[in-house]
Amino acid sequence: MVSDDENLPIEPAVARVLFEELAGREATEDELDRLPALRETVRQLTNDPLHFRQLYASIGHMFFYGNLSSRIDVDICPEQHQQLLSRIRASWSALGTATPHWSVMANPRYLPKELTAELEEEFYSTGRLDVDAVKARLGRLGVALSSGCRVLDFGCGLGRLGQHLSADFQSYCGVDVSSPHLDYARGRLTGLGRGNFRLVPIEDFLAWPPSHERFDLVISLLTLQHNPPPLISTLFRRLIASIAPGGAAYVQLPTFLHDYTFDAANYIAHPRPVGEMEMHAFPMHLALATIREEGCEILEVVTDGRVGSMGISSGFVVRRPRVAPPHRLGLASRLRRLLGRSSSSGASDKSAGATRTSEANN
Repeated sequence: MVSDDENLPIEPAVARVLFEELAGREATEDELDRLPALRETVRQLTNDPLHFRQLYASIGHMFFYGNLSSRIDVDICPEQHQQLLSRIRASWSALGTATPHWSVMANPRYLPKELTAELEEEFYSTGRLDVDAVKARLGRLGVALSSGCRVLDFGCGLGRLGQHLSADFQSYCGVDVSSPHLDYARGRLTGLGRGNFRLVPIEDFLAWPPSHERFDLVISLLTLQHNPPPLISTLFRRLIASIAPGGAAYVQLPTFLHDYTFDAANYIAHPRPVGEMEMHAFPMHLALATIREEGCEILEVVTDGRVGSMGISSGFVVRRPRVAPPHRLGLASRLRRLLGRSSSSGASDKSAGATRTSEANN
């Protein structure tokens, strides 16, 4: 619970910097005027969790919940990273063998005992809705996607999106951690007569150097959330690095889950059962920092409701400029400079005041 005003920014200049970093743009005067009120509202609502959660989904980029978040470990050694990846591969291979359609969309209708040919076509038709929604959002933001686009679908699963992306665009590359899912997707796309697709195991994708291949459209839905935060960190960065100059991405992941913590040492020491579908979150500020560090711009961050009442699922709409942007100071550096100037200014004022007092006493 936050009860100390020092835990939330109140200085207008600091609020301006934080807003720019969170929203990816400069704040309007009206938004700046409302920042202190929003800070006070959030402070009060921390004493009313239900009300806070209701407000939480409506305040867009203004995620002043960092101090409310529990521990989420992200940094681990390479050996631990490989251990996590192997564990996730084993679980999703098991899911892909036992319940392939349900593992992609956890609806009882798609369990093997319920699945009919008609329901399978319904399953794949949901991919068209998602692809069209992403295309429409990018179009609204001024991103034109030509039919000649090279597309990366990360977490391609059974080809739910791939069926439609490979029909709409010239080149399609699907990546997944599960061989059974990739085999199913290959059969589906081959059966549809698609000749413009590649399906790549995640190990091969991660082994590519970042400059190996970039894509005009990178898309990932309902995938990163099933990986522990250290893996999300690696995968999210790799996806952003894969955007070609002038290209764009829509990447979805939970940025907040109620009562969620992740202790890497405990997670590794106590493995979950193979085949269990896990749900994880990745902090918003780390995702935004990754986008900036990879030289991309944030066009929009949307709350898409994909995790329901469990927390906040965010869709990151990202574009890589055709020309590399000028270097920007990171948030920490900008705040240090800002606070350093404020401190120096205050010290100068105190010094001047002392001089004036001394002169008056003389």
